[in-house]
Amino acid sequence: MLAVMLILGWYTESPAPQPPPLGQALTIAGGAVVATLIMSILLDYWARRALRRPGLPFAERRRIAAKADMALRMLLVGAYVATLIHSSLPWSLIAAWGLSPAADSFAVQSLGLLPYVALFFAAWLPQYPLHRETNAGKWTRASFLVHKARYNLYMLLAWLPFAFLADWLGEFLILLPVLFLAAAWAFPLLLARAWGCRRIPEGPVMDTVRRLENEAGVKFSRVYLWEPGGGNTQNAAAVGIMRPFRYLFLTPALIRNMKEDELEGVILHELGHIKNKHLLFYLFTSLAGINLAVLIGAYLPLTSTERFIVTTVMVLAYFRFIFGWLSRNMERQADLFALEMSGDSRGLVNALEKLGISAGHVRLAESWHHLGIAERVDYLRRVERFPEIGDAHHLAVRRIMLTGYLASALLIGTMVWLIHVELAPMPQREPAGDIAHWRRVMRVVPDNPDAPLHLAYRLASLPDGKPEAAALAVDAIRIAGPGDVTDAAESLLRDLRE
Repeated sequence: MLAVMLILGWYTESPAPQPPPLGQALTIAGGAVVATLIMSILLDYWARRALRRPGLPFAERRRIAAKADMALRMLLVGAYVATLIHSSLPWSLIAAWGLSPAADSFAVQSLGLLPYVALFFAAWLPQYPLHRETNAGKWTRASFLVHKARYNLYMLLAWLPFAFLADWLGEFLILLPVLFLAAAWAFPLLLARAWGCRRIPEGPVMDTVRRLENEAGVKFSRVYLWEPGGGNTQNAAAVGIMRPFRYLFLTPALIRNMKEDELEGVILHELGHIKNKHLLFYLFTSLAGINLAVLIGAYLPLTSTERFIVTTVMVLAYFRFIFGWLSRNMERQADLFALEMSGDSRGLVNALEKLGISAGHVRLAESWHHLGIAERVDYLRRVERFPEIGDAHHLAVRRIMLTGYLASALLIGTMVWLIHVELAPMPQREPAGDIAHWRRVMRVVPDNPDAPLHLAYRLASLPDGKPEAAALAVDAIRIAGPGDVTDAAESLLRDLRE
């Protein structure tokens, strides 16, 4: 989902100057869908053939299925980028409907999702036999596709209303961070709808949750049954930065297979995330990390495509390395919270060992964001013997969070300053916008037609600036479409030619 949103952001900034006719664009996009379907069929054939090897251990079966899943996701993203570049379908639809590319960025983003939806179903449709072989439960092809759409497509489509509001608030940029926080606040509600969760009825499980909430001093607004993978996955998750959308998700398999003290250990771990405000910290540091990537990309002398590649690599590197490191520290603190609240590690340790077995005997496997199960178990047992180890980790996490909040505030404040001071309209600037300023504006907001036009006017007054001024005027016309900016740019072009 993150990759698709980054791709759409880049694509919206790169309008096709002469998109192909609509019929040709549809033909190219259709060919990409067919090619994706064929590649998915071949991938399904390879994976199922590998699974039929005699005596194949369960863990190896899980690894084969995971490799096939990752390969399919890479195929889907690659096919999507290729389809957007070679078909220019969104820009062809924009041109066919007579819309302005600059004025209708939300329309471009919405239309840009159409090829992805078609490619999504072409990629996943042939994977039904493989899924049925590697996942327990009664599956039909329709239920399989609905399941994949819920977990991979629904949230992407649910993002569109927020994209529309962001586009509508384009003239009130100070409100965009507020919109982002509102979206993050309400995100768990969309997640519960997307995953088809249902409330856990009153009974022993809810009694346990309420008792542990009272002991911990924090509460969930709702507790949901969550059934990923057909209901056979053992997992739990806490989502939501504050009430009323602070939810706890528990899978039926987890409830079914855990003893009372083991289930308590899992719930206390999730309460530890809420008690220590890890989710709020993740929100601010992630926003700051994305801002940093955007700022660096904006100030480098790059084309829009190069900027997209650099920004994407930096965002992915942030989540893989920096966010992964932060997450491992927060997970360890949540484990410590469960240990301290329960008085011993037995419940959580046994739960972790069971999770390792159910996931395919992955006890010794490392995790980039959760730590390996063996590592977590060994750490809990060490802290039981030497409590000062846990105290030192709590202190380290407090320092990490303080540093993270300060760095996040600095980065987010820099972005706000950049938007509202550096990119202020000309009448608010004294002197009214020099050449360096407008070059900076073009780097930061390359789809703004005013920037190349203002820069062209300034360069036109210089002895050797007329060729670049003419090129910038043409860019302004290409970005703006019909309107006042285009009329002014055409007038400047006539003056330069005379």
